[in-house]
Amino acid sequence: MNRARFNEIELGTPVEQVVEKCGSPYQIYTRKDGSQEYKYLERILMGEETVQEYRYLILIKDGKVFSKRVVRQFPPAYNEIYNDDPNNFSQLDSLDH
Repeated sequence: MNRARFNEIELGTPVEQVVEKCGSPYQIYTRKDGSQEYKYLERILMGEETVQEYRYLILIKDGKVFSKRVVRQFPPAYNEIYNDDPNNFSQLDSLDH
C-alpha cells in the first residue's frame, strides 16, 4: 500500500475490490459494532532502518468502505531510546576520577 493507492479507494468501494487492488491487509480488527478495520502498512526505509511508517486504516461496514484514515509514525528520537548519550565525553571524565 502507498499513498496514491490509498487515495484511489473511494467510500462505498466493496471490500473485495480493496483486497484485489491492495492485497491482503497487514491486520484485520473486528470492532464491537461488527465493522472491520483493515490495516495496511507502508514503511519508508533508510538502509535497514525504518525512518517513517504510514498506517492506512480502512473501515469496512456491510462489506463496503465507509471510512478511511492515515496515521504517520516516526521512530523515537535517539535521546528517547538511550538514557546515556555516548557522545557526552564529560560522563567519561567523571568515571576516571
